[in-house]
Amino acid sequence: MRNNIDAFEANIKVNEIKKHEELIFKVTNYLVKTIREENSEKRVIFVFDAPQNAIYNNSLNESNVLWMYEMMETICAYNNVEYIDLTSFMKDNYRTNKIKFNSDLDGHWNEYGHKFVADILYAYLKNNNTN
Repeated sequence: MRNNIDAFEANIKVNEIKKHEELIFKVTNYLVKTIREENSEKRVIFVFDAPQNAIYNNSLNESNVLWMYEMMETICAYNNVEYIDLTSFMKDNYRTNKIKFNSDLDGHWNEYGHKFVADILYAYLKNNNTN
């Protein structure tokens, strides 16, 4: 996919988004910073969905959207909020089970996907208890 930057991936036209990377970083950082400031006494966790089609097609290493995941990880660390990237979890699960996380109609999670993500979040909260 890296060779076809004009393609759609993760429901975006990659070349249209990528040319605004600096602005996207600034806006996203502002939003995360604002959420952190408005919830200073609360735990803030961002859960980032995986590029599912790249996982299903075994082309994750060629994905044109991985920069967004790296960007979000950096922004979350900078603003002292928690970040869960579902990519490795979904990749490992799909390799083993070959069950899709989304509906065949669109990219929204199906019942399996919702339960899978809920289980990941539950395990994360259980293992990262801040009390």
